[in-house]
Amino acid sequence: MVAVRPLLLHYCRDLLAVANENLRTYYEQILMRLPQDAVAWARRLRMRHLESFLVLIDAGTLTLAADRLHMTQSAVSHWLGEMEELVGARLVLRGKQMRLTPAGEAVRKLALRVLGEVSRTNDELVSLERGEVSRLHIGSVTAGIAHLLPRAILAFQKDEGNVASRFRRASSTGC
Repeated sequence: MVAVRPLLLHYCRDLLAVANENLRTYYEQILMRLPQDAVAWARRLRMRHLESFLVLIDAGTLTLAADRLHMTQSAVSHWLGEMEELVGARLVLRGKQMRLTPAGEAVRKLALRVLGEVSRTNDELVSLERGEVSRLHIGSVTAGIAHLLPRAILAFQKDEGNVASRFRRASSTGC
């Protein structure tokens, strides 16, 4: 078993490297196929847009959102119009209570993902600055090498003591 540990550890590291490279290649191919102006709106999008959009959704009305954002109601309305122009689609249906359009739901999901990643990255940077442990996330399917992962992870943890691992089982249809 001693000879298998380094092999499994090496194999898992190779798998992670290949997975990262495949993902990077996939996204590069997607971006290369898009016309340059297809994602121009995203280049102009700022974190503040996403944060304010989530506040607006949570508030449910322009008036409440204005109070929470320390803006006037007309300024929030104007900002929302600019945001919709930026995205190129109506994001909310205005009324007594605002409702998200399908495009608004897509932007809401984007905002949650982006702001969540920023928050996680900030937590990781703070942890690294403090000298705290790093996190390792591994995904696997039940077929293939999934049965090899527990031993490889144990070997990795033995060699890399400052890395915390958390395991979660996902369905075959996704996370």
